[in-house]
Parts: sequence; C-alpha cells; structure tokens
Amino acid sequence: MMKKSIFLIVFLAILAYVNILGNNFTIDDTLFIKGWQGIRTINIIDNFKGVVPPGHEGAYRPVRQFLYSVYYQLWGEAPFGYHLHAILIHVASSIFVYLIIKKVLGRRSALFGAILFALHPIHTESVAYTASGMDTTGIALAFAAFYSYLKKNFNLSYALAGLAFFSHEMALILPLLILWYEFCLGKPKFRAPYWGLLAFYGIVRFGILGISGVRAEVAGGSFYPAFLTMIKAMAKYIELLFFPLKLANNQLLYGDIESFIYRGYNRPAILNQELFSHQVLIPLLALAAVLAFAYLAWKKHKEITFGVGFHFIALLPVMQFIPQGSVFNERNLYLASFGFVLILAYILDKFYLRFKTATLIFFIILSSLYFARTITRNFDWKNDLTLWSKEVTTYPNSAYGYYSLGNAYRTQARPQEALVALERAYVINSRFAVAVATLGLVYEEQGDTKLAVSFYQKALEVDPTFYEVAAKIKELNAR
Repeated sequence: MMKKSIFLIVFLAILAYVNILGNNFTIDDTLFIKGWQGIRTINIIDNFKGVVPPGHEGAYRPVRQFLYSVYYQLWGEAPFGYHLHAILIHVASSIFVYLIIKKVLGRRSALFGAILFALHPIHTESVAYTASGMDTTGIALAFAAFYSYLKKNFNLSYALAGLAFFSHEMALILPLLILWYEFCLGKPKFRAPYWGLLAFYGIVRFGILGISGVRAEVAGGSFYPAFLTMIKAMAKYIELLFFPLKLANNQLLYGDIESFIYRGYNRPAILNQELFSHQVLIPLLALAAVLAFAYLAWKKHKEITFGVGFHFIALLPVMQFIPQGSVFNERNLYLASFGFVLILAYILDKFYLRFKTATLIFFIILSSLYFARTITRNFDWKNDLTLWSKEVTTYPNSAYGYYSLGNAYRTQARPQEALVALERAYVINSRFAVAVATLGLVYEEQGDTKLAVSFYQKALEVDPTFYEVAAKIKELNAR
C-alpha cells in the first residue's frame, strides 16, 4: 500500500510540472547560469567562500553554488537539466511530506497531505523558476532531516541538517521546528547537535567569512513600518494558501505595497501605513483568528496547533529580522506550506471517517483545481516576456511588473514596446529610479541622447546615490 501511495505521489508531482521542461530561463536564471563565470569550473574553495554573482551579496549557499557548477559541466546553458533538477527535488520533497505526515497522523492523512503538497499552485515559483528550484534543494534536505529525526536515525538527520543549512537559509529554522514538534506532540528535549550545527554555520558565515546576510534596508527604514508590512505579508501568505489564484512574482500587498523594496522606490507606500486603517486591521484580525483557532485546538487537536505553529515558525527567516530586498515571495511558502497541508489532511481524515464519499469527492475536486492552476501557471514561466506580461495583467498597478516587462522587451530588441512598458512604470511610480534610468538607457540605445540625459537626471534626482546614472550623464555630456 505504501509503495502504491508513493508511486501515485511521484506520478502526480511529475505530471503537474512536466510542462516546465520546455521553458526557458527567467529573471535571475540568466545571471546565475549564462552570465556568471564562477560556475564555469568546479571550485570548491570559492563555493565554500560563498562567491555569488554581483547583486546577490548577502546570500551564503555553498552547496547550491556547488550544484550550479556541477550542472554547468553537465548541461551548460541548456534549461532542460536545471528544470529536471527542480522537478526531482519537488518529487523528493513530496515523498518526505508523505513520510512525515504518515509518522505524525497516519497513512490516509499522509496521502491526502502529500498529494495536496505536490499539486498546490503556490509551489509553482519554487519549481518553475530555476533559481528557486536550486534553492529548494535545501528545503528538501530539511524535510529529509526532519523525517530522519522522527525515525530516530539521528546521525543521518544531523548530516542532512548540516547540508540543508549550507544549501538555503530557510532551512536554518529546522532546530526550532523540531523543538515545536516535541512541545506539541512529544516530550521537549534540547537536541544539542542541531543547535551546534547552527552555531557552526554562524561561525563560518559571520565569524570567518564575514557574510552579514543583510541585503537591503529594513522595509520603510525602521521597525514600525516593517512591522505593519509584515502583518500584511503574513496574512497574504495565508490567503494564497487558501486561494492560490492571483499568483505573481511581485505580489501586491494590501495598500498596493509591492513585494520588492528595490532601491527604496516602495518606501512611501510603506511609510504611509497606519495601524488603525482597514488595510492593516483586516489582516491583523485574520492572523488573530488563525492563532485563536490554533489555541482552541490545543486540548483535543494538538496536530492542528502544531501545523499552525509550523507555518509561522517556518516563515521567521523572512520576517525582516534580517532585511531583504523583498517583503514577500511565494517561494517562501515551500517549507511553511507543510503546516497547511498537514492541517487540511488531518481535517479531511476526520471527515472521511464519517462521510467517506463526500470527502473523497471534495478531495478529488480540490486536487483537480490545484493541478489545473499549477499547469496554467507553469506556462507563465515560459520566459521573461510571458511571465511579466501575465504579471501586469494580474496587477495593472505594479510598477516593478511594467519595469521588468520593459526589460524583457529591451533584451528582445523591441524598443518601442519597451518604452511603452517603462513609461507605464514611470507613471505608476515616478520614484522608481531604476525604471526611470532604464527609460534613459533605451532612449540612449535609440540614439536620442537628449531624452536619455533627461531621464538619467530624473533618476539621479530621485536617488542621488545612483552612481551608475551619474557616470552615464557625465559620459553623454562629454560627447
């Protein structure tokens, strides 16, 4: 029975993502694979040092970097192999989700939960986007470490945890997740080796290599606006787990706050938030309702409390405690969504005992809807042009979306369409210095020096530290 269940999970996970094998690279994939000389050869020392492409300083994922180097030797710049890796990692994660839930809740719940995890559309960014697919390797290792811990195979669990830590920062929360599991469903015990591995990672990263992890200013520049923003982000994560319809690389939070806080262009929207506005209070009340649900479930349904806690704990690394260049990413839910599918599987199993046929019908309908949405979303990730065209259809007020669409047109040598998209980004947010500067760049490439300088100057007025633009103005004026 177990073999049949795993076969079904593997089959569905592959079927849901097989259409990404024909996709091209998107967003940062070109930078990591085509434009980065660091992966042309396998250099273990550089991997250990955490050498990354320009613009990605602050990330330390040496195992991931090693995989990039190995895959480049195998597949070069062909997208197929990298997409295949992402699918296989997702298959492995789905299997471990099954094994973990089976250990915690039982076989039937495990099948419910693993199928929902394998098909949930929220995972499309984690799988269809090559760079995220490489990062997700660390999450799969964390799932494997958690399962090995449940099986009391501790030495294997410690080894897998160590690999996970050096693959992706999201996996660093594993010791706390294990502690939460023991608090809810076992006997709390301080598992020193996990914390020792975490300390070792910190010593290597911060003490020896001096990699801080700070990749941008805190949202809004201070704690209070960041706190209000993260309330909205946490509510958005829950919303998308329940209703994965409006999927986007750059989600808009309530109040038109864009996910990316690139060069501070989003700062005014973040600073203008007020605690007692409906745009903050509604997400806050939604979060309070979820936490109240977890509290009320504690006595008779601790599994639900465990699932809710798992979700929030897994998101701690992206809560702006260490500032990042974005306040929200769908891929952040890859680990956290385990809590959601575990709760849903637990509830489905309870209903199955009383309403077998109705429960199965509901599960089949839900799984089918997940599958259909995943398949359609994968097509959006075909290339940058399809991705960002869909993005601005989903969110017409996304300045970053139109900026990225303009860049996609520009790289395809379609300057007029690039100008339309970039001008739209400028209309939506005139403080988006990079988009304004890119307008200048397109005009420069078209030979219109006067307009190019005009937009470069506008970009410099918005961001006086934009030294690349200052150099451009100096260069053009010297001609």
